[in-house]
Amino acid sequence: MLKKLYKHEFIGLYRVLLPLYGLLFALSGAVRLLSMIDVNNKVYDYINGLTVGLTGIMAVGLMFASFVLVIVNFYKSLLGKQGYLTFSLPFKAHSHIICKAVCGAVAAVTTIIAEFIALVIIFGGYDFFKELHIFFKTVFKTANDYFGTGKTTLICTEVVICALAVLLSNILMFFAAMAIGQQFKNKVLGAILSYFGIYFAIQTVMTVIMSLVPRILDGIMNSAPFAATQKYFALIFVIAAIQVIGYYLVANYFLSNKLNLE
Repeated sequence: MLKKLYKHEFIGLYRVLLPLYGLLFALSGAVRLLSMIDVNNKVYDYINGLTVGLTGIMAVGLMFASFVLVIVNFYKSLLGKQGYLTFSLPFKAHSHIICKAVCGAVAAVTTIIAEFIALVIIFGGYDFFKELHIFFKTVFKTANDYFGTGKTTLICTEVVICALAVLLSNILMFFAAMAIGQQFKNKVLGAILSYFGIYFAIQTVMTVIMSLVPRILDGIMNSAPFAATQKYFALIFVIAAIQVIGYYLVANYFLSNKLNLE
């Protein structure tokens, strides 16, 4: 039964995202084709420039759109009129929160992959992949020389883990703000005020912590390169993990005990 919940969520997200991916790929293909035509004409130059501009706008807008889609989908299916149907299903609030957070993170990752595919379509070719190979080979060699042989893969893994933790914390922060905001008469305004309230509270707490425990940063900076990197990523992960748990608990509490669908 839980698989159906995730399936329904993915269908809802990719029903919108897949056509957007297709449009991005089509624009990227148009840019590639136009770049292969050597014509000295003002009309051609205008069309070429317009296509490149639209592709750039689409690429930037797609990342924003995928994030907004996750937020809007959470609001409509849990806090809007659709919430009556959603909460009639045999799932607790925490299942819906986790499902939407996980699916939202997957949607963000696939959007990044789609952006990369668009770049491949525009610049793809032997020279492009050769330069890409040389770039990554140089980066890994430099990292191995700096941190020590065999440690670069571990660092890359930690980067991915920290990035996913930060991504989940950002998504759940919006969920928590919307869960609190539905206590207000104007739910949208309440969600916006709650978001900024949470944001400034987190920033204040982080500022206080960093000012009270400067030894943490000093200890990181004074360590050997690899040890310093490990401590830095550990700090990022712990902070992100605490936020993930905190936002999840807040969202789950309000959706479980203070749900207001009126």
